[in-house]
Amino acid sequence: MNRPVKNFARLCMILFGTLIFGLEPSAGLCAAERAVAVTALTEGQVRVLDGAKWQPVGEKQLMRNGSILETHAKGRVLLKFRDGSWMRIFQKTRISLASEKAPEHPRGRFERKWILNRGSFSAGLVPGRQSLEIRTPNRFEIQALEGVLSLSLQEGGTTVSVSRGTVKVRNARTGISLNGGQRLDRVLPSDLLSEKVHLIPFILLMEIQPKGSKDSGNLPQTLEVTVQLVRHMQNREMRRSGPLLLISPSSFYPEPRKLMLNSRGAAQIDLPLLPSLGKDPGSDGRVSLMVIMDSREAVSTVAGFAEYYVLPSRN
Repeated sequence: MNRPVKNFARLCMILFGTLIFGLEPSAGLCAAERAVAVTALTEGQVRVLDGAKWQPVGEKQLMRNGSILETHAKGRVLLKFRDGSWMRIFQKTRISLASEKAPEHPRGRFERKWILNRGSFSAGLVPGRQSLEIRTPNRFEIQALEGVLSLSLQEGGTTVSVSRGTVKVRNARTGISLNGGQRLDRVLPSDLLSEKVHLIPFILLMEIQPKGSKDSGNLPQTLEVTVQLVRHMQNREMRRSGPLLLISPSSFYPEPRKLMLNSRGAAQIDLPLLPSLGKDPGSDGRVSLMVIMDSREAVSTVAGFAEYYVLPSRN
């Protein structure tokens, strides 16, 4: 059901790309003044410390280098970066976009540093386009070049989980690499990390099916997307509700969409399919989707991935 998606991470280079505008810095701006991200899906109370003053955060607001964001009890915000990477900041979180160095040539990388002071977030990182370093006050350091990861800093310790890709984690004592499907759960700075690696307990299984005309000569009018929360490695359905965020690196659906797991741990959404999609000579006709838990529960749940080829012969 949760079919592997080849080169899915590379498709993330398109993610939100058509929507990220006005972010290219002019030559006259110093690094501290440059806009590095733009906001979307802002909910509840979110504010930013830009300079010396806290200000409320709205939709499509530019975030500058060095900005500190803070979400309150019901606050969430999505940040979209210039290379197509994204970060979803959850409730009761404070995080600093400490620095970003833009590449000096088209094939270079954005060099980013974030500082998580408290709370949690999930992020999707485009491969080959950036290198990310995340630090916490309790002496944890996370390094990543690509993939999908979640990080939570609570009183009980630090939790790092990886849905896709490889992430390097170091505390005050030792370092380790985490691969997709693995996590460190509420670890302390003095812990031996190699003894704390576990499988992420839950996974979101996602499936895409055509809806409408099934004539091989015609394209379906709608794609039906279904999601089911299950226990990892057991495929046992979990009866647990909660918010979801559906993201597509495909230009077909550039806007993220919010879903809700019902009491059976399931969710469903219909996505309209434009007839021109399968005829576009510049596209391979592939629709790729990703779904994450839209709360700090993301650290205990593997993101779901699925794809559908508009051309029937590819499915």
